[in-house]
Amino acid sequence: MNLGSNAWRYGFTLGCLIIGGGIVGVATLFSRRSVSRVILHKGGGKVTVSTQSPLGPLRAHHLTVPLTQVTCHAHRQESPSFIPLKIKGYKFYFLLDKEGTLNNPKLFDITVGAYRPL
Repeated sequence: MNLGSNAWRYGFTLGCLIIGGGIVGVATLFSRRSVSRVILHKGGGKVTVSTQSPLGPLRAHHLTVPLTQVTCHAHRQESPSFIPLKIKGYKFYFLLDKEGTLNNPKLFDITVGAYRPL
């Protein structure tokens, strides 16, 4: 095998670009699904979920949806590291880190943390 041939060099370069692009894509997807803040609006009818952004906190994505469209598929004490939140109309789960701070854990459990069939 001639490692100095053009076919080998271009193939290796293309392979590195594909692997690097895949890593960037997975990192972007993970950051767009990592929840930084959950805000329950006054009256308890709506909830705002703020996610991270790979371009900084000023580019964060904010979703305001009715509370009936948010479900939690695992109790916060059952999941090892992340609490999976499912929002109706989105394909993937949003991940809430368990190391974060809950100001009112009891309120979280009966509102956002409750299981609802979507």
